[in-house]
Amino acid sequence: MCVFSGDVDSVRDTSIFARIDGADQLLAYSMSLSTSSDVAMILPVPTLLALDEEALSFIDLSACPTLFDALDEYFLTSLAVSADVDGQTTLGSLPLPIHNVGAFEATEPVT
Repeated sequence: MCVFSGDVDSVRDTSIFARIDGADQLLAYSMSLSTSSDVAMILPVPTLLALDEEALSFIDLSACPTLFDALDEYFLTSLAVSADVDGQTTLGSLPLPIHNVGAFEATEPVT
C-alpha cells in the first residue's frame, strides 16, 4: 500500500508483482493516478536496519510498458472462480483449498 504526499483525485488500475529470488526481493508496481497538483508516492519497503540506502536498487521499467499485460498471460485468467453450496471454492473445475491465516483466508497456488 502506498501513501501520497498530497491530495489525489483517484487511484485505479493498481497492479503489483512481487517475487523472492534467493536473497533478492523484487517488486513491480503500476497504477493510474489522477491529481491536480504534483505529489510524491511513498511506497514503504521493509529493510534490515543494519543496511544503508544501498539496500534498495531501482530498475527503470519504462521500456516495458506492457509488463503487467505480459504477466497476465502466465496466469489462468480465463477460468471463473466460484463457490458452490458447500462453500468449496473452485477455479474452473479445479478445487481451491481455503486456509484461515489470522484474519485472512488464503488459497494455495494453482499448478
